[in-house]
Amino acid sequence: MPPRRSNRTKSSAPASTIPAKTEARWKNICLYLHPRELLSLSRTSKPFHAFLMRRSSAYLWKGSLKNVQGLPPCPKGWIEPSWVSLVFSPYCTECGVGRATTVIWEFLARFCASCRKDMVVAKNRVYTILGFDYIPADILIESTVTGFSVPCYLQSQVSDAIAAYEKLSSPRRSDERRELSNKHMRQAKLSREFATLCYKWQANDNRIRAQEFEAVIDERLDDVISRLRALEWGPELDFIQSRDYVPLSEHKLVRVAKKLTDRVWQNMQSEILECMNGIRKEREEHEYNLMMAGRWSVLQNAGRELLDRYIGEHPELITYGLDVADLALFQEFRKIMCVPADESVNRADFLALESQMDTMVERWRTHICKQLRGSFVTCNIETPSWKNPLDLATTVFELPIRGLASFPSVVANVAVRFPMPRSRRSAYEKFVYGQTRADSTITGLKIKPMKPNGVMRAVIQLCGKDPDWATAEDMDALDKRLINEDVDEVVTWRGAIMAATTGWSQRWRLANAEETAKVKEIEARLLAVNVKVWTCTRCEGPQMPASRDAVRDHLCDVHGIGLTDIEDGDIDMNQTLAHTELTWHHIKLYHLREDLP
Repeated sequence: MPPRRSNRTKSSAPASTIPAKTEARWKNICLYLHPRELLSLSRTSKPFHAFLMRRSSAYLWKGSLKNVQGLPPCPKGWIEPSWVSLVFSPYCTECGVGRATTVIWEFLARFCASCRKDMVVAKNRVYTILGFDYIPADILIESTVTGFSVPCYLQSQVSDAIAAYEKLSSPRRSDERRELSNKHMRQAKLSREFATLCYKWQANDNRIRAQEFEAVIDERLDDVISRLRALEWGPELDFIQSRDYVPLSEHKLVRVAKKLTDRVWQNMQSEILECMNGIRKEREEHEYNLMMAGRWSVLQNAGRELLDRYIGEHPELITYGLDVADLALFQEFRKIMCVPADESVNRADFLALESQMDTMVERWRTHICKQLRGSFVTCNIETPSWKNPLDLATTVFELPIRGLASFPSVVANVAVRFPMPRSRRSAYEKFVYGQTRADSTITGLKIKPMKPNGVMRAVIQLCGKDPDWATAEDMDALDKRLINEDVDEVVTWRGAIMAATTGWSQRWRLANAEETAKVKEIEARLLAVNVKVWTCTRCEGPQMPASRDAVRDHLCDVHGIGLTDIEDGDIDMNQTLAHTELTWHHIKLYHLREDLP
């Protein structure tokens, strides 16, 4: 790039307009200024501009530049003010108006978006459009430029090169052309080396400025923290101290590289206190959850004991899937869990509720049944007004994830136990829903009852009952078995209803006396082995038939607990599987389960 024309005033310019004492004072001040500050001073007024642009003031610029550690010296042919302007002024060096935050050191220029397209040319355009095979590429300086996907050349350098080499295009002037090429290549090499030094300085300067910026912000943060502690926000500040005071330290009014004054603090205080209120809420929720976590283990222990005894006396509730999480949401258990933090909660407090289990469970069951009955209305499915639709033998629910379930086993299915929306939960409910398998609210919108089809009705009629009237209790009393002749399976009436939900044409017949006796013999053999449901109490995994050894293997494999470290409390025996639950399955599945412990 050609040397910049000097803008300094000639030495003969009148100096009488600036008193000698004033000039001497200016010189003393300028010697201590950063080049950026000196440049700003030169633009404040005409007297300062005239004073700083005189040749006799050049030493002030040079002295100021020496204070910038690592900055390459002023390029040859440049005056110091022009060099300072390029390095420290964020304006386009072409138009002087547009913003240009990036220096293209190879070109010693800054170009704004408007000027950029006229000042540089993409490398591929130079070869495909202008074309100059006889000009060596090494004479041109290239650089990465914002807005271009390929390296660029300076437009003026390309034009000058084409003009110069066209004059020497004759074969007789090849020596002159070679000498010119060598000269330009040396210049290009020096320019690239100088640009490398500039990029290195810029990277280091950016790092130093970033550190200075963060240091000022850290000082401002310390000041904010000090003022907040004086306002008794200490517990909240201690709560976020371990995470570097986030989110306070990331607040837009804190991340400002300026010293905090009393006036600024008064203007920003309300917004900062709003942030602190959010932190207080988070702290209180954290402390609340810690308290609840301690009480939860007590509730689990006592709740399982209560459930074991209660379900032992009411085996019909097995298929409802009543769990400790359900107990936790009962108002009686909730009241104990939510006593003030300074009060202790022990196992006896929960066990004392045993006499109220009938009332609590019935209230829970009634609430769930009401939701399920409401789903028939929501789905516009007509049911006899004189019958509870949940009792009908043809009632089957379609689950959200490609599944089917009848009542009451649908209540225990995790696919339909969704918690209420977060916006409607209390702190206690959020905690309970955060525990494993604690989604205890049946949501009618997530499931829908199926309208009985012709095959389902035909199954009921085959057993000698009216599908509009027959209840599940009526069908269980018949104790019949049916055979699907298409797939050669023997099933209970429940299995037949589930198979019939597809609506496909299926050939069913009642099992004869001999077939029925054989099926019941297999069922009896299964019940004779005393099938138990074991549960891992550490993860509250799904209840399933399993041997004690199988659960121990689970503890070792999943939880990394050695066999010698396993305690009886880690394994929970819930109950014996009910006969009605076993007979829901197809007889072919029974053969696969004959080795159950």
